[in-house]
Amino acid sequence: ICCIAAIAGLANQETARTGNILGVAGVAFGLSATAADMSLAGATIPAFEQTAVLAGVGSSVGAVLASGVGPTELPQTVAAFHSLVGLAAMAGAAGEYFGGAGTLEAGTLSAIYLATFIGGITATGSMVAFGKLAG
Repeated sequence: ICCIAAIAGLANQETARTGNILGVAGVAFGLSATAADMSLAGATIPAFEQTAVLAGVGSSVGAVLASGVGPTELPQTVAAFHSLVGLAAMAGAAGEYFGGAGTLEAGTLSAIYLATFIGGITATGSMVAFGKLAG
């Protein structure tokens, strides 16, 4: 809810600061909920270490993409980061599939298929949009 409100807040210069704060809060809540869920599910220290490494890799890729696009080129920045969202959806779906291969129910398999399909379309379309906008 915070992330959705952040998008609305960023649409106007007068509310952009509040939108930015809501976006950061939404991501912080999401990360906290994920860490708590992992802990309650009995995740081991190596699982948390792997999560930290993947977060570091993702942050590095994001930093490289952000540094390649100037602040006045917002459409390119949005397209670049949306491609990462699509790739993340596909990676999450693959992790779910390989983590429970052979024991997955039809509903879970349907969600995995949709996440892979929609994530692939999002990633591909965003990469094409970035390429067109960047020239």
